[in-house]
Amino acid sequence: MDILGFKDLVAKKSHVYIIKKLKILTKSLDYLSGKSVNILIKEFVKTVSANQTKAITFSDSIIVFSKGGTFQDATKIYVDAYAILRIALKNKIPMKGAISYGDITVDFDKPIFFGQPIIDAYLLHEDLLMLSTIIDHNAEKRFKYLNDKYFNESSLVRYNAFMKYGSVSHTLIRPTSSSVKDEIKLLTKLYLDTSGKSRIYIDNTLKFFNSLIKK
Repeated sequence: MDILGFKDLVAKKSHVYIIKKLKILTKSLDYLSGKSVNILIKEFVKTVSANQTKAITFSDSIIVFSKGGTFQDATKIYVDAYAILRIALKNKIPMKGAISYGDITVDFDKPIFFGQPIIDAYLLHEDLLMLSTIIDHNAEKRFKYLNDKYFNESSLVRYNAFMKYGSVSHTLIRPTSSSVKDEIKLLTKLYLDTSGKSRIYIDNTLKFFNSLIKK
C-alpha cells in the first residue's frame, strides 16, 4: 500500500507537513499490532491475534506480511488493509494497495524482504485507479479455499475495478456495510486537495462505494 501522488506531495509541501502525515501512518501500524486491534477483529473472528501480521514502512509505502496462509492470517491481512486505508482517509491521505499470496523470505533484523508476491502486489496496485485494495488471482484462490462464504459476503466484493487499461473484474476489499456512507463523506473531502487527473481516483472510488449502497 502506498500514498498516491507522493512525489507531488514532496515537491509542494514542507518536510514538516510530510513527516506529520507519515507519522499518522506509522501510528496506524502500532495500533494494528497492539491490543486495540481486537476491537476491529472482534466483528470477524475471535481467534485472530494482533501478532498474526507484521509491517514495515519505506518512504510512502507500507508492506504487511502474514505469518502464514491460515484463515486467521487472511483475516488479519484483511483487517490491516481495511484499517490502514480508513485511517489514511480520515486524515486526508489518499492510498491504494494490493494483496498477493505465496512464499516470501522476511528477516526484520537484517532487513531482508523478497519474493514473487511482493512483486505481484506492487505491479497490480500500480495499475489500480482507485483508492482501494485489490486482490490478485493468487490471493483470490487462497481466500476462496479458506472460506468462500465468509470472505465473499463479509469482506470482499467482486467489482469491475478501474485499471489503467480499462475496467476489469477483480476482487476488492469492501468497507463494512455500516461504514460505507462515512467513507463516502471522507472521500469527498479529498476533492478540496486535488485537481485534474488526481480526481479520477476519487471519482472511481465513489462509484465503487455507491455500488455497495445499492446492493
